[in-house]
Amino acid sequence: MLKTLVLIGAVIGGAFAIATTGGALLMRRSRGAPASASDTDIDLLTTMGGTNFVSTAEDFEGGRITTWSGGTECDLRNARLAPGGADIEVLNVFGGTDIRVPAGWDVTIDVNAMFGGTSGPGTNPGLASDTPSLRIHGRVLFGGLSVRAE
Repeated sequence: MLKTLVLIGAVIGGAFAIATTGGALLMRRSRGAPASASDTDIDLLTTMGGTNFVSTAEDFEGGRITTWSGGTECDLRNARLAPGGADIEVLNVFGGTDIRVPAGWDVTIDVNAMFGGTSGPGTNPGLASDTPSLRIHGRVLFGGLSVRAE
């Protein structure tokens, strides 16, 4: 009985590993050119590796960050938010994303995590009511999202 359960677990685990690897490779093919530092809208994709991105955008509007079996570092400390703020959609599957923002930014995080976690700077009550905000939403599965104000 135990041998059968181990065998079933190995087959399911192997099939899951093959499916996630194939999905990651297909996603890599379907994306366009890599983001440039001055882009106001980013689309970062990391699959089975690492990505370090530094933004210098004058009116950063947001974008997508997808991390699949890897790690993504997105440094926004040299960027300025667009007047209406910015939205970043995050998807992490077996990976992690680290977003660094300037200490004066208003950041809200609305991310669903399953077998993973998120951490962020919290609210900043000293900001003016018309301050643009960075809104981060998405999903984390077997991974993590960290937002640090520096």
